[in-house]
Amino acid sequence: MSKQATVLFVDDEENILNSLRRGLIDEEYDCIFASSGQQALEVLKNEPVSVIVSDMRMPGMDGLTLLKEVKKRYPKTVRIVLSGYAQLQQIIVTINQADIFKFILKPWKLEEEFKGVIHQALEYHRLQEERDDFEETLKKQNQAYQNILKKIEDVMSDAKINAANQARIGSCALDIILNGINEECSSAMLRRKLETASAILSVISGSSLEEESEKSILEFSDEIKERIISSGVEAIEIEVKANETDTVKTNYELIYSLLNVVVDLLSGESKSKYLKISCRMEPGNGERILSLYVFEENTKSGNGSHGNEFEEHLDASISVLNPLLTHVMKLLKGSFHCVRVNTNVVAKFGFTSQKV
Repeated sequence: MSKQATVLFVDDEENILNSLRRGLIDEEYDCIFASSGQQALEVLKNEPVSVIVSDMRMPGMDGLTLLKEVKKRYPKTVRIVLSGYAQLQQIIVTINQADIFKFILKPWKLEEEFKGVIHQALEYHRLQEERDDFEETLKKQNQAYQNILKKIEDVMSDAKINAANQARIGSCALDIILNGINEECSSAMLRRKLETASAILSVISGSSLEEESEKSILEFSDEIKERIISSGVEAIEIEVKANETDTVKTNYELIYSLLNVVVDLLSGESKSKYLKISCRMEPGNGERILSLYVFEENTKSGNGSHGNEFEEHLDASISVLNPLLTHVMKLLKGSFHCVRVNTNVVAKFGFTSQKV
């Protein structure tokens, strides 16, 4: 039970309130006592109250009037009647007009009855709060989903030359997000997936998939280093294992942009302290393949809750990067794959190369 839960007891008889003080002194929830309906309303103005327990017959403002006001002003506060007045007609009126959770008759049995009812009311209040929080989360997720849909629509409308390819990428992103919504994952992970898809779609929407140029591997590696350093990564090492005559023809501007996004997404809140990029010529399916390996060595510890949160952050990003960038690179006649080892990440871009 939450230690912040508060129960307000209202009765004009001081001996009743004193009895409740003594009987509930060891309970986990906070107890507040009021001797009139007006005093109870003043308490409710200043204190979040989970449950109110009120007598019915009180001078001035009676219990029914008080509980009707509570229902009107504080509908989430669970309402309980504590009364020695047991006429059926009055009970029916009270329940109908004030939406009463329970009706406890005086004298009550503290351990066998009274405490159990209070605990039930607090649990009911907690469930209401959780339901409201869940509904709010769904609203936010739905808004994020709508934002993704809008971005996908913008991508498809702005891309005129390569509209068909843009639509396929947008559809792939939508499928990934829908699968994420259907999976049992936390709101933080779903939000990270949405951010990852949005970041990739932002790059795609500003690029043309049809643009291609041919560069040597050495020129390619030099430009990669320059772009990565300009993005804020301080420690970077470039390794090239290829002949000077080896060339690759692809959409370089798009590749550079995607590479920067991958580095940003997998570095967490700050840039990686160490980044190693390896350009290697490798055999594959009767062709030579340029493999671009990106090693991100993150300094965040994998121990403790903070480390676990960072690893979940990486997993959420990678779960979107792999299918979405695989789809994008396939359109560029290439490939993509990303894996995590603890907090370190290896991403591989593959390109069909040419030898002049």
